Amino acid sequence: MPALIQSLPPGPLDIIGDVHGEIDALLRLLHRLGCDPVRRTVVRPLVFVGDLIDRGPDSPAVVSLVMELMEAGVAHCVVGNHELNLLQGFKKEGNGWFRGDGADGFQREVRGVVQHLTFDSAPAWPSLREPILAFFRTLPLASV
Repeated sequence: MPALIQSLPPGPLDIIGDVHGEIDALLRLLHRLGCDPVRRTVVRPLVFVGDLIDRGPDSPAVVSLVMELMEAGVAHCVVGNHELNLLQGFKKEGNGWFRGDGADGFQREVRGVVQHLTFDSAPAWPSLREPILAFFRTLPLASV
């Protein structure tokens, strides 16, 4: 079991939160911050503050990239409530990508008409599910 609170490196940090499966937006942000995701280099250490997943188009790609950045020693991550939902096995709006639920969606009202829309999310193939959960189990609740 990981320590619930882990230390961050001293000095300036780039803090990133609520990616929610938006891999393209994350890649653009990393570029602006001077990070090269291919070479795994950064100007300042990255700290992801949870909610990497759900709702967006490619949660598996976001998790994979964050794992790679952490393995390279240039990033840290704390678990968010969306990751905790998966760890607890909770079925929540937006995490159908993990469960293989293509009907996972949300409701919105447009001009008085309630619409049910589905999330267009890349699925986590069964072979990816346990590695994703194993990664989330390693994350602390907080970093200081």
